[in-house]
Amino acid sequence: MIHEELAPLSSDQTDATEWVVEASPGIPSRVARGLAVMLLVTFIALCAAWAWPDNTALHFWLVAQAIPVFYVVFAWWCCSHSESV
Repeated sequence: MIHEELAPLSSDQTDATEWVVEASPGIPSRVARGLAVMLLVTFIALCAAWAWPDNTALHFWLVAQAIPVFYVVFAWWCCSHSESV
């Protein structure tokens, strides 16, 4: 096992460099649009499932299969692509 003794830092090594990060106000427009689309798709899917409650295949394929996959792909797309300026 290697044992090293640490020397105390000198005063010039302890001076921290200040980083200035400017945050943009609000959320990016791409994220806001993405959230609006996800809410709209959710509302439409739930309305379709509610309008035809006896159609269990529609409920299974739309609400239980397609919508969660859409959420994952769309959330990745909204977050991973940078907004063009």
